[in-house]
Amino acid sequence: MLSIVMSGLQVSQKALDVTSNNIANAGTVGFKGSEASFSDVFANDPTTGSKFEIGSGVAIGAITRSVAQGQLQTTGNVTDLAIAGRGYFTMQAKDPTTGVTDTYYTRAGNFTINANGEVSDPQGNLLQCFSLDDMGNVTKSMTSVNIDQEKSDGTVAVKLSPTAIVGTPVTLIVNGVPSGPPQPVQASDISSGFMTFAQPGLTSSISGSVSSTYPESRATVTLPDNATYGDTVELWSDPSTPGGSTLLSRHVVTLAESTASAPRTVSFEQPVDPAQVDSTTNPPTFLNAPIFAAKFIKSNTTMDLGSTVTGPSGADPVISVAAATVTAASEFRGVFVQNIDINTKGMVQENYSDGSKRIIGAIALANFPNEAGLKPIGNTDFIASEASGPPSITQAGAPYAGDIHSGTLEESNIDITQELMGMLKAQQIYNGNARMMQTEVEMAQRITDKL
Repeated sequence: MLSIVMSGLQVSQKALDVTSNNIANAGTVGFKGSEASFSDVFANDPTTGSKFEIGSGVAIGAITRSVAQGQLQTTGNVTDLAIAGRGYFTMQAKDPTTGVTDTYYTRAGNFTINANGEVSDPQGNLLQCFSLDDMGNVTKSMTSVNIDQEKSDGTVAVKLSPTAIVGTPVTLIVNGVPSGPPQPVQASDISSGFMTFAQPGLTSSISGSVSSTYPESRATVTLPDNATYGDTVELWSDPSTPGGSTLLSRHVVTLAESTASAPRTVSFEQPVDPAQVDSTTNPPTFLNAPIFAAKFIKSNTTMDLGSTVTGPSGADPVISVAAATVTAASEFRGVFVQNIDINTKGMVQENYSDGSKRIIGAIALANFPNEAGLKPIGNTDFIASEASGPPSITQAGAPYAGDIHSGTLEESNIDITQELMGMLKAQQIYNGNARMMQTEVEMAQRITDKL
């Protein structure tokens, strides 16, 4: 009898251990709970008839793991991933000492981007995906999910001058040499303030030796003799244009300009219609020079200084205009990844600062003939076993594979209420067996006393 009672105590203790582990991991992302099942034990005696056979106790039949889906919890973090349906994330870890690569599987999708741009779990294992070919088709080749910091095809952005207009031919200069043909300014470039150049080998690392050039008109206004510090000079468009003259720019005379020796001038850089400039010459020359007018304001009194056509009293024009090559190198940067998107099919898309997009891979999911047979190794990671069968690697959303939800985590599949009920049941079994042991001891004591 004691052996029967001891077996009951042992299995109830084991059941409590399983329940305790489940409750302890109720808050663990991607955790799958286990359940202990019992089986009876018989010590068969060939001389004993079936009517008189008594069991020999109980044993742990198996500890089975539940593969039920856990609740999905929204986090808003794009690299937090949850699988809705079947499948496991495929992770790789490389031993830095031996160089041996191990493959693990997990449902815990609390990933981050490490210092190398790789998507990894808290243990440093790297999330695996299918690569894409040159046509953008998903291949069967596996690789780590690697997020670029900068657009990898040699794309950079150069800051434009505020006076740039649509159509202005801009030339990229690298180490003093033109890099590629001139590129016309687009409306989107004006809107963003940056112009994108896509050429092999361009990265932000060359920012110290790069600039851009483009033609502009440079209007030089000669100041009146009575101009002093704080007076204002205004540049206006051609008065003969339909709709009249328009204020283009305003300049306040500086102290250095007011005390400089004659002739004292102020220069204005203005955009020019690219069609009116021959940019093949160095410096560029005008095919048709633009016309400007200038006004001088002193003590709230405005005086017309004339234009590039006539000038006051038939003298030399107050405004001289020349075509100029303007160099801009105030800011230069590579086209960087602003953010990423991951859709339900696991397609990882990089969104760049110039508005372009690129899909870099498709997250791979592993399926098994018997998911419950996977061998746990800790950290919510599993490895394949004989019981689980070999993995079948496929893309998310494929047949027999779940969808991926970005910005979401799968919580543990533990039901606290059910676990507490199981704990009470195991406790009752334990108490009952302990009581039986106490009864056995008391009975043996009484027999001994009578002897």
